[in-house]
Amino acid sequence: MRKKILKTAAALTLVMALTAPMTLNVLAAQVAIPPDGTITVQLVSQNDSWDPWRTGNISVNGNGVVKADPDMAVVQVGVNLRGATAKEAQTEVAEKINAIVKAVVALGVDEKDIQTTGFWMWPEYDWNQMHMFRDVHEPVLIGYTITHSLNLTVRDIDVVGDVIEAATDAGANQNNGVFFDIENRDELYIEALALAIADAKKKAEALAEILEVEVGAPVSVSESYSYFDPWRSFSGSGYPMAMADSGVRLQTGQIEVTAAVFVNYMYER
Repeated sequence: MRKKILKTAAALTLVMALTAPMTLNVLAAQVAIPPDGTITVQLVSQNDSWDPWRTGNISVNGNGVVKADPDMAVVQVGVNLRGATAKEAQTEVAEKINAIVKAVVALGVDEKDIQTTGFWMWPEYDWNQMHMFRDVHEPVLIGYTITHSLNLTVRDIDVVGDVIEAATDAGANQNNGVFFDIENRDELYIEALALAIADAKKKAEALAEILEVEVGAPVSVSESYSYFDPWRSFSGSGYPMAMADSGVRLQTGQIEVTAAVFVNYMYER
């Protein structure tokens, strides 16, 4: 056996190379020298029977899907009209929006669940008259158009159709869609994550069987991009009136909540 000692003012590094057969083939230590001169050495060893080719990683993706009946909906309605002046248009739109809010609140929609999602106003010009009535080439202002859009969150799925009809009767002339949703979406997502982990483990075990190795514990898990896409039932202007006149029944279907994971497993031969 031979020793090589490298000494500095603050620390002593001791490396021992063993020539005789032993169970340890590498010994190494970082040694601190206290003021009293007592040296404590902690050895880190590797067993010479260790084989780096006996272990490795299996990386897999896992997916989980949970389906559930929707228990709420978002109805998107609006008012679009034109007035001779900006003030006239604003007054008329405000009256109709107030009537819509009053009508849907009477059906149980909470005012905190009514949100303005858009308000636009722009001038309207008649470009065909600019040569006929004016010496200069300018269009003729004929009024102002305003669009005011609302999101109505309906937490009683059974009255969605009634809400659309009431909004239409109160003056809504635009419908941008009906979206069904689930209030406890986060809980369902956790369930989907558990299914995704189980799916990943099943795939890892299948690969391990093919490779004739044993799967160990996961060494890393990452959540992949997941999405939730509410189902749209209707869209486009004119639908509210059609539904109010025909009594169309909305088909809610089911909502899918998905989750995806990426798992890295250790394996042993």
